[in-house]
Amino acid sequence: MKSLPEPVKVTENLQFSMMKPQDAESMALLADDYTIWINSRGSMPYPYTYFDALDFIQQVQQDSRNRVMGLYEGNHIIGIFSLFPGTDVYRLTAEVGYWIGAPYRNKGIASLALKKWCEAAFADYGFIKLKASVFEGNIASSRVLEKCGFAREAVLQKDVFKNGKQLDEWRYALFNPEGKINQIT
Repeated sequence: MKSLPEPVKVTENLQFSMMKPQDAESMALLADDYTIWINSRGSMPYPYTYFDALDFIQQVQQDSRNRVMGLYEGNHIIGIFSLFPGTDVYRLTAEVGYWIGAPYRNKGIASLALKKWCEAAFADYGFIKLKASVFEGNIASSRVLEKCGFAREAVLQKDVFKNGKQLDEWRYALFNPEGKINQIT
C-alpha cells in the first residue's frame, strides 16, 4: 500500500510531513506528557525520552508502507497522526490515531488536522470506514472525533487494562462520504 502523499497541507501554516531525526528532541518534549501516555496504547513509553522519539522516527522511516506522519506548525512538530489499514475482510477499514502536544491543544488544531487526515485517507486509499478507539474518560479526544463526524458505535466494556485499571473502550467510526468501494491491495 502506498504512503500518503507528502506533505499534506492542513492550513497555510499546518501540514503533515514525514518526521526527521532532527525532530526527536522537540517530539520528546511534547510526548513526555502523562495525559498523552495514559490515553495511548502500551507501546508508548513513559517517561518519553529523546531516544524513544529517535527510535520511533527511525521505525517509521524504515516502514515502506508508512502511514505515520508528524503534524507541523511551520517547521516545528506539534503532534503525530497515524493510519493503520485493516487486513483480510477488514481491508476496507483503517484505524486512525493521533496526539497533539499540550501547548497546541484547545485551539481547534486537532479537529482541523483530523478532518484533513481523514479526507486524505478516504481519497488516497478508498477506505469505506475509518475507526478510532478512545479509552474511557478521554472526553477531549471524543469531542475531536465527534467534531470531525465520527459517531460512537460501540462501548467495549472493561476491554482496556491501563495503569492498573480496567477501562471501557469507546469505539468511533466515520464512513466515507463517497461510499465507493475501491479495490485496495
